[in-house]
Amino acid sequence: MATLFGDTCFLIGLKDKTDQHHKEATKIWKKLLNTNVVKGLNHVTISDFVLIEIFQGLQKRAGFETAAAVYSELTDNCRVQQVTLPMVQQAINQKLEPYRNHKTKQPPIGLVDAISLVTMDKLRISWILSFDEGFDRIPLVKRIHNENTLPYNKSVR
Repeated sequence: MATLFGDTCFLIGLKDKTDQHHKEATKIWKKLLNTNVVKGLNHVTISDFVLIEIFQGLQKRAGFETAAAVYSELTDNCRVQQVTLPMVQQAINQKLEPYRNHKTKQPPIGLVDAISLVTMDKLRISWILSFDEGFDRIPLVKRIHNENTLPYNKSVR
């Protein structure tokens, strides 16, 4: 069994049938379950910041009731990691600053994504469920975003 990190865009795609990524997220999730990479959401870690992003995104698009229901499902089933101020500083210093584009001066990911990477490092999680291509510009990040990127090795961690 693997522990994967869940990004906002993937989990919204999985839970919102009107989302542009719903079909792909559902296909990926079913494959992960069928190949025993995970047994359920209890093998997905998220940060409390990702949880807030999911709630806000779903409330805006699908309404409060849907957002509240998904929030409950995720807090009941996922491993939720609390973000601390030192983690935020580490995200800025280690995951944003070094990867800024020399022309735009902007990093390829935002602060919540950088915090997700710090959380993954802290918990030794190698794989992230995400449709965000910005993660591909950060070394050593293994992003699951289609069937070709699925980890079938049961020792993945």
